[in-house]
Amino acid sequence: MEPLSGCVDDQRRVRQVQGNVLVILLCTVAVLGLIGGALFEIANAARERALKTQYRDRAVASTEFSVEAIRQSAIQQLQQQAWLDVGSLDTDQTQTHGSKETGYYNLNLQATAQTPNNQIWATQTHNSFQSLTAPDDPFRGVAAVVNTFTVTADAQSTLSSPTDSRFALPSMALTPQISVRQIPVSEFTLFSSASFQVASPFMPIVGRVHSEGDLIVWGGKYISIYPVTAAGNISLVHNGSLFAQSGPNQPQANLPFESTTNNEWLAMSRSVERSNILSGSDLPMSMVEAADINEMTAQDSRPANNPIAQQQLWRQCSRIVLENNGTITVSSASGAPASSQEKSAFTCFVSPTNPGAPVIIFNVLKEPPSAGRNSFYISSSNPNAVVLITNAANLPSDMAIVSPLAVSVAGGFNNLGVPKAASITAKRVSAVPVN
Repeated sequence: MEPLSGCVDDQRRVRQVQGNVLVILLCTVAVLGLIGGALFEIANAARERALKTQYRDRAVASTEFSVEAIRQSAIQQLQQQAWLDVGSLDTDQTQTHGSKETGYYNLNLQATAQTPNNQIWATQTHNSFQSLTAPDDPFRGVAAVVNTFTVTADAQSTLSSPTDSRFALPSMALTPQISVRQIPVSEFTLFSSASFQVASPFMPIVGRVHSEGDLIVWGGKYISIYPVTAAGNISLVHNGSLFAQSGPNQPQANLPFESTTNNEWLAMSRSVERSNILSGSDLPMSMVEAADINEMTAQDSRPANNPIAQQQLWRQCSRIVLENNGTITVSSASGAPASSQEKSAFTCFVSPTNPGAPVIIFNVLKEPPSAGRNSFYISSSNPNAVVLITNAANLPSDMAIVSPLAVSVAGGFNNLGVPKAASITAKRVSAVPVN
């Protein structure tokens, strides 16, 4: 019987060993299950973090597009009506459920300005100039009327239901700023509202240059003592070369390629002496005229408080000279008649060979500019009339002439003696021989 008992004992021990093995295997499976669950949670958390980052980036990108839309709307308002209603620029992009494409955010953008009635007006007055000093500003160094408005962008998650609570997106607040900078054309030595070409042999060194189109430098070395900017491309032709600098006595930077369309220039333009040469290919830039040259030189009957009418230069001239069928009247800005001495400086001549184009002659020597009488608006009922300026080579005082007509200068203008602040704004300006 003992052998049998021994067999029973051996079998019990075998079962006991098998049972221990089973327990060990079950524990191993449980540990592996915990590790697998932890790895799954880690992977899921990483995926959710990536999605959150993705949705936030899309919301930021959508905000940037909205700010650009606000900027374009501001440009359009200033161009069409010569003033900007900042409050009308607000946008609200509320989504019912959100989407992967736009991001699960509701966007609300509100624009506010520190100006009366939240409005910015185009101005011809220069009472509050501000110097642009940022080192990377392509127009650094100019004096401008600057109005800044702030866009407050509020982004709130659309994932607000209880089932989305584990995937809640944080709210975001962005406050970009947009500056409206009104720069007088007199801040530029050469300014063109279209493409133009400069020839270096005739004007090798100038001040600030800007073109709203393409700028072509032709023949020889051309130096600007301020940054050169163009909304289009800048090109060198017929051995032309271009040098520009941040300001007088500053290091020069040159355009090392024949055109800013060169891909290598695109890669290096921002690093060349802080963008002393900058084209529209490098940085989109454009200027808006609240009134074009025809509107500014016109004289119409619109109310004086009309924003476009406020741009008309005749309203700022101290003397108004009008020719009508051979008769010339001269008056002050208030409408009071000028003296007979002043009137004698203006005569009308009609050539027998060209009777359809009377000539209004302004003899500056007879009534030279002086304090209170140094800006003249000269017009005619005949759009083909011509203004002829004589004896203006040596000016005793600053002087400005504005006309919607073609203007010719006989004998030079402000080119003798001590130069004065002098300008001619007209349909066309040309030089003719004396007499």
